[in-house]
Amino acid sequence: MKTYLGSFTLRRQPRSLARQAMPGASKWEPNWAVRFYLQGKERLKSAKLYPVCEKCLVCEGDPLVLRPSCGCHRGAHKWAEAWLVAETALLQAGEMKKLEELRSPKRWTPLKEVLEVYEKRGPADRKQRLNFLASIYEQATGRDKSVMVWEDLKRDLFLDWAELRQEAGRKGWLGAGAGKNMPVDGWQRLRGLKATGVLPALDDTTVAPWNTTILTYLTSAKSIFGDKSRAKVLRGLEVPELEEWRSITLELPCPKGHKAMSEAMQERIEEGLARLKIENARVWLFFMLCDETGMRPVSVRRLDQAALMVLTAAQAAEERQKMAKEWRVEEVDLCEFGGLVRVQAAKHGNEVLTPVSAEVVALALEVMTEESLIGAKHVTESRELHKALNTWLRGCGVTGTHAAYLLRHRKGQMMRRFGGKAAVGATLGHKGDAMADRYSVENRVVPAVGMRGKKSAA
Repeated sequence: MKTYLGSFTLRRQPRSLARQAMPGASKWEPNWAVRFYLQGKERLKSAKLYPVCEKCLVCEGDPLVLRPSCGCHRGAHKWAEAWLVAETALLQAGEMKKLEELRSPKRWTPLKEVLEVYEKRGPADRKQRLNFLASIYEQATGRDKSVMVWEDLKRDLFLDWAELRQEAGRKGWLGAGAGKNMPVDGWQRLRGLKATGVLPALDDTTVAPWNTTILTYLTSAKSIFGDKSRAKVLRGLEVPELEEWRSITLELPCPKGHKAMSEAMQERIEEGLARLKIENARVWLFFMLCDETGMRPVSVRRLDQAALMVLTAAQAAEERQKMAKEWRVEEVDLCEFGGLVRVQAAKHGNEVLTPVSAEVVALALEVMTEESLIGAKHVTESRELHKALNTWLRGCGVTGTHAAYLLRHRKGQMMRRFGGKAAVGATLGHKGDAMADRYSVENRVVPAVGMRGKKSAA
């Protein structure tokens, strides 16, 4: 049907071939679908409350032509008309708002001032989110973040940066952790490729680890100006809607699932730990903190002296009793520990308070400084210790760009076997259970409960 607003057509929606192959399955979805045409754009929506009747489902031709008087598609037709009117009203209201703003421009708070307020009032990981936004702008444009203005926050800015980032990954410039292989003029060379039309378009078909980074940066950069941030952090400031920036969505294929170390790798690691502690105690400490807590290696680099809470024997015993009660396990099943480490929230997750062994506490007390729990004199040295750990793990047979990160996966798998997805989330700082499948798999045999056979003897 065509109106002055646009047009729409009712249709039956075919099921996937896999669903059609199921015994007794119909060729069509049970509800009517509507294809809308509005302002030169096409949109398909399911009329979920309006089922296709049995006769129209089995009709060999077009039921709208062969069964025009059937009542099953009249309701769907009225719904489509109402949706078209409502959607047009929303578009018209948006257009009027834009015209009003052109006629009487609103005075927005300068972007620089808004970002300064966010840096002071934002969530715990606010600096990371601001760094992501700055990286997107500076790497895509070659200009300093201090000159960024509201008009820069467009879809093209992010897509340009995503294309640059993918090409950097393909060239191997993002390897060895956080772009350490990036040439000094790497981003400038990539922008040159973009300017001359040589840079490949965004690849949305190839699975690549840098796609995960791209999507993480997008989520963080958008969140600075999201509804929650506006209502809580930026309240009182005049912030533009940024509809184009906030509506950016990408579907890029990322590596999925749990990455596990083989038993052979783990055996070589265990065999080499004693020697590692003698040869490089701080790298050993770095390893143990990753291994015992499951925290991200970058989080280990950020730990300072205040993050460690040393426990007396009595305090440790009290914590173990409390832990056994809260997790509903026998106290004898818990390892002994000599301290607790507070890991700051990261990537929109939760802060974690996690136990570490007395051996780890003892070495930390020997090497730590006020600024670094692993005894790094400066940020560069903490990165060097991280790199040294990755090198040592690769010598044990661990493969992949981020070898130390697999210790987080190993801890996640251990915790899943101990207490399910909830234990994974609590240990790794996730806000929900959904991330558990990225760090672990359910590989236990289903419990033999509720069966008709006899129970085994105790």
